[in-house]
Amino acid sequence: MSRIGICCFIVVALMGSASTFAADMLVDDVPIPADVQVSIPRNASETLSRFSGAWVGSWGGQLHHILIVENITANDKARVVYAVGDNAAVGVKSQWHRYEATVSGDTLTIAGTFDATYTLTPSDSLKATYRRSGIVAQATLSKIAFAELTLPKVTIAWTTPSEFLDTTLQEDGKPIRLEVVIEKPSGKGPFPLLVFNHGSTGRGTEPRLFTETRVSPEIADLFVKKGWMVAFPQRRGRGRSDGLYDEGFAPDRAQGYSCDPGRSLPGADRALDDIKAAIAALRRRPDVAAGPILVGGASRGGVLAIAYAGMHPEQVVGAKGAGPPAKSTARCSNAEENLPVRPYGSTASRTAFTRSNIAVRISTFLKKPAATASFSNSQCRTEAAIG
Repeated sequence: MSRIGICCFIVVALMGSASTFAADMLVDDVPIPADVQVSIPRNASETLSRFSGAWVGSWGGQLHHILIVENITANDKARVVYAVGDNAAVGVKSQWHRYEATVSGDTLTIAGTFDATYTLTPSDSLKATYRRSGIVAQATLSKIAFAELTLPKVTIAWTTPSEFLDTTLQEDGKPIRLEVVIEKPSGKGPFPLLVFNHGSTGRGTEPRLFTETRVSPEIADLFVKKGWMVAFPQRRGRGRSDGLYDEGFAPDRAQGYSCDPGRSLPGADRALDDIKAAIAALRRRPDVAAGPILVGGASRGGVLAIAYAGMHPEQVVGAKGAGPPAKSTARCSNAEENLPVRPYGSTASRTAFTRSNIAVRISTFLKKPAATASFSNSQCRTEAAIG
């Protein structure tokens, strides 16, 4: 059986006493100092030279992060710039700080009020892990030429490059493509498939959040190591997907998600149509193994995963939902007393789909392959034992 516990993941303003907020240059929402200088010592090893320069990625797939390794000395000390962007959802304001880091083998470490490790991979990316007071976050960083980083209107690949799924969905007579981020083991496969669904955007009142591509590096890392392909589809109007994001909004969309079941439940049906279309497209891939799949998701995505499993038991061998803390703020004042529910299929529990707290009974999760892991996304830290 699976055990799951959730608490909010918030990377606070934690950068230490050597802080500075002189944000001289801005890369999207991430500030970096104007006096950055990258230099490589002549006697540096190949490994040290690979670390040198600028790296970009996102903590938990949401919080933009830049690491600049300015200099590495002969005694394996490095001067680095650590910078993050704005993300109201996780309570972080944009800032940068300089630190002295250490390099040991293929790992660079920042230690202090928080610990961050960056490990070189054979594909010349960095696998990063952040730890502070029980909070754990992960990211995959890619290298970018520093001169390119500072170009006006530069486009930054903050997350793993995505691709598009051709689907049977249509809006206004036009076909809809859905963005998807795919992580998988090396080789041609075919691989068993996990489809992990993103959540909502808080209250639905910040349109800029609609265009963020949501992934969970921790989920991907856990399952890819066990031989699974992990897909993170973005529903209509989310990330770079085509179409309108319309999952239960109030008549005045500026008011965000509606508390009226007459609007929220059709929004759930629309989201489930998107998931069905994405899964159908993914199953057509030659590197996806035939047979049942796993579905999961965070917050609203978890509710949708459970509902989808109930509607399509012949497709799904296991489902997992992870939601916000039980004390999350409900916008609907009568949510606890009048939580609207709708049954989705014979094997799914009744699931609620509203802006308020979500009540859902998690169905049995696949017991193989066995694994024990602690992983987190950008909003929740999840501890799970699977097996």
